[in-house]
Amino acid sequence: MKKVFKQIGRFFRWIWRFFVDFFKSLWRVIVSLKTAKGILALAISLTIYYGWAIAFIVIGTVFPQYRWMIGVGTGVVIFWAGPFTPFWPITLVTTIIIQRYILRDKKTQSFKEIYKQFLADREMSKEDAAFIKRIERKEEKRRKKAQIDAEVENINVDFKVEERKNDQDSTPND
Repeated sequence: MKKVFKQIGRFFRWIWRFFVDFFKSLWRVIVSLKTAKGILALAISLTIYYGWAIAFIVIGTVFPQYRWMIGVGTGVVIFWAGPFTPFWPITLVTTIIIQRYILRDKKTQSFKEIYKQFLADREMSKEDAAFIKRIERKEEKRRKKAQIDAEVENINVDFKVEERKNDQDSTPND
C-alpha cells in the first residue's frame, strides 16, 4: 500500500511540475512578443479561438430569443479551459504566423527559438537525449551521402568532358 501512495505522490508531483513549467514557458513566450504588432497578433488569435465564444455568451445574455448561444459559448469556453487541450500551443502558433506573415514584424522569433524557450526550464530526459542523438546521426549520414553523391556527380561530369575531348581528338580533320 505504501508503494501505491508513493507512486500517486510522484504522479501528482509530475503533474504539478508539468503545469508550473508550462505556464512559466507560456509567460516567457508571451513576454517575448514585446512589440505592438506582437500584442496585436496575440489579441487577434485569442479573438479567433476564444472571442467568438464570449461574444455568443454576451449576445445570448442581451437578447432573450438567442439564449441557446449562451450554451454554445459556455461549452466552447469550458472545452478550451479544460486540461490538456491544445489551446495555448495553437494560439501561440497562430500569433507568430499573424505577427510574422500578416503584420510583417521582423522582430518575430523563429519557431526553433520558441521551442528552446519552452524546454529551457526542463532537464532533458535520457530518452529525449537518445532521440536527439539518433536524429543528429541520421542527419550526418544524410549529409555525408549527399556529399558523396555530389562528388560522384562531379567525377561523372569530369569523365564525360574528358571522354568528349578524347573523341574530338581522335576524329580526323578534313
